Amino acid sequence: MAIILFIVVAVAAAAAVYFLFFSDYRINKPALQNLGLKIPNNVISSDNGLLYKDQSDLTLKDFKGETVWTLPSDSETTNAAASDAVISTYGAHTAQFFTYDKKQLFTTTLDKEITSVRCGTNTVGILATSQDADGKRHSFIYMYDLTGKNVGQIDLSDKQIIDFGIYGGSDMYWTLSLDTSGVVPASYVVTFKQDGTITNSIEVNTQIVDKVNITADAIYASGTNSLIDYSYFGEKKNDTLIYGWQPYDVSVDGANINMLYRTRTSSDESGAINSVKLVDSSLAEIMIYFPREIFAAMVNQKGVYAFANDTIYVYNTSGLLTRTVKLDSPITGAKKINNQYAVVWDASSSYIFQLS
Repeated sequence: MAIILFIVVAVAAAAAVYFLFFSDYRINKPALQNLGLKIPNNVISSDNGLLYKDQSDLTLKDFKGETVWTLPSDSETTNAAASDAVISTYGAHTAQFFTYDKKQLFTTTLDKEITSVRCGTNTVGILATSQDADGKRHSFIYMYDLTGKNVGQIDLSDKQIIDFGIYGGSDMYWTLSLDTSGVVPASYVVTFKQDGTITNSIEVNTQIVDKVNITADAIYASGTNSLIDYSYFGEKKNDTLIYGWQPYDVSVDGANINMLYRTRTSSDESGAINSVKLVDSSLAEIMIYFPREIFAAMVNQKGVYAFANDTIYVYNTSGLLTRTVKLDSPITGAKKINNQYAVVWDASSSYIFQLS
């Protein structure tokens, strides 16, 4: 009996040692997990891992830093885009699409210049522009299903396109455009079905809208003066004054949203940030003043993360400082990948930082 008890205690002790010192939950786990190389800063936001492109390859790493796969990439397809379902690499006139298990979906070539690509769940959108003989630029969004069939298009020739995106499992397309042909410039936020059919159009002629965020039940239009909360039907539900502030980062989880703002005057050459404003789905605001200048900040559903060269400051959604992470060596950059992870750079390597 004593021998059995000894064995049980020994096994339990070994398990405890492993959990505390060697597992992903260990108490001595470094704040930054070294990737062992310096990855480019074009790393793409994804829930499937770290996706980035260099001159010759497209690489996917998991969040432990292990390489999942590397694909040779055409030097002409210099850009990349991704959703949690589809990956795209694209250049001036060609875009190719594939899945996270490296399955080739399709490739398309356009006579117009490809400006940007967005990937959804069941469709992808390509924004392309051309110029006529009079020098006027014409923009179109071409929509494709995952077999490569062109299922719709959006003609934006009469407006200046600012941004577009695809939201949700049903692939709701949206565009933000600016019309300067009238006496007063007007911003338009328009939503579409997958076939390009308009489902709603919101006109804002009291300010210039420079950022749109979509949640499960609302459209948030952020402009030079106000942040406005609209329903999917274009009904204005709420607004708040944000004059002097510009959108900086956002976190969306279903109907919940946290929007992070920095002062417009803080966009100087140094990039230093002294304070931020956090706005939630009810448009309630929290001001956070940092104890020193920081060079980057990001937000998720748990709080705000501020990066100085030797310290990471963690705040909750009430604006209270909850944790200070001292770093062993100076860092030079930080980029959020998703609501759980960020990539951090120093002079010679890249690291994963868990947003918790």
